[in-house]
Amino acid sequence: MAQLQPGDAAARVLEQFKGSLPLTVAELLHLFELLALPGVGLLEYAGLSATSLEAEVDMQCFCDFLFDQHLGHEFRAVSVWHLTHALLPAVEAAGHLATARVYEIEPTVIRPKGYKVRCLRDGRMGSAYVDGIFGPCHAGPASFMLSYTWGYQVGDIAETLNDFCEKHELKPQEAYVWICCLCINQHRVHEASSRGDVVPFEQFERAFGERVSGIGHVIAMMSPWDDPLYISRVWRRDVYSHLCGQEPGHRGDAAQRGHGPASGAHARPRYWCGLEHLVQA
Repeated sequence: MAQLQPGDAAARVLEQFKGSLPLTVAELLHLFELLALPGVGLLEYAGLSATSLEAEVDMQCFCDFLFDQHLGHEFRAVSVWHLTHALLPAVEAAGHLATARVYEIEPTVIRPKGYKVRCLRDGRMGSAYVDGIFGPCHAGPASFMLSYTWGYQVGDIAETLNDFCEKHELKPQEAYVWICCLCINQHRVHEASSRGDVVPFEQFERAFGERVSGIGHVIAMMSPWDDPLYISRVWRRDVYSHLCGQEPGHRGDAAQRGHGPASGAHARPRYWCGLEHLVQA
């Protein structure tokens, strides 16, 4: 018999629950007790509260959690499919439009996603957004790193990355992009900010370089077309140096969404292979 892939195994287990009464948190804890499993701990890492014992468990989400092979991965990232089919609906449910900026949805959508999730990285309550979503359609090891600014519109980010996948014949549910607002634990950032802690630029530069080197492929998003906010970032030259001046095999692509003078009102993004043009800006 062929070995089941994690997604197939989750689906097989989920199938066994169909047709039966929904499980409550109390019943799931009882099942864990029978199996000698650390029930409360598992629930917290899956984002379920052990204090709401009568609450029904979303078995699809819980099965995805159980069979997620990349929980706690150093470069765990969100899929492009998730951005369109989960993040954008959550943005709208929170009362925002797709034109909302990243900094506008951070306190209402991004940070709350991990509020009830125990972080696998430090064991404390409150996780990064990416550690609160489960299953191969939603998260996995990063293939790309997005370089952008928090002033970009959420809808533009999702559309640009979907078009990038289309251009490069990638499946959005298998294209995982490391995006700082979703992959860094914003609870810890907020705590540090509340204490008045300041991260030295050298520490930021080192952490940034490690991610560029570890992931190996940066997508630099250019928006708006005529005066990209990205170009104004001082550390754009660090992107270039890490990708073009270090290890072979690293790559950078620039994606531009918007319409230029000759492009018309419904222009698609334009792409460049390489980031050499950035250092000339």
